[in-house]
Amino acid sequence: MATTIALLGSVSHSSANLSCKGVDTALTPERKATYSTLVAHSLDAKVAASKVEIHTFMEAASWSVVYADVPIADPGYFFFKIVDGKPRFEEVWGGMADESETPELVRWAEKLGTPRSVAECFAKAAVSE
Repeated sequence: MATTIALLGSVSHSSANLSCKGVDTALTPERKATYSTLVAHSLDAKVAASKVEIHTFMEAASWSVVYADVPIADPGYFFFKIVDGKPRFEEVWGGMADESETPELVRWAEKLGTPRSVAECFAKAAVSE
């Protein structure tokens, strides 16, 4: 079941400015293409992958997170778990957070099953909006 959340605000993220220890944040053209398709398929509404814009990428262990703009909602962080060698959509987080909410964001991501390094990288990115 896909989950979509309308998010507040417009954000311009760049994976180049993410520095997360132990997390691969390299947003390659191949990853942009792959995750644009994955995000498009995770939405309840039909959206072309060409209309999805990936801004950041985070990956460690069997988890990846991308920050994406979609045409039907505000941007969000889409969480994927590698299952049988392929990323499977798990959840999306959206909204605005300030630095004081970092521990709560880390706990939320860890409850999904993400490793601590990914949870902390996500939280860092989310509060830097």
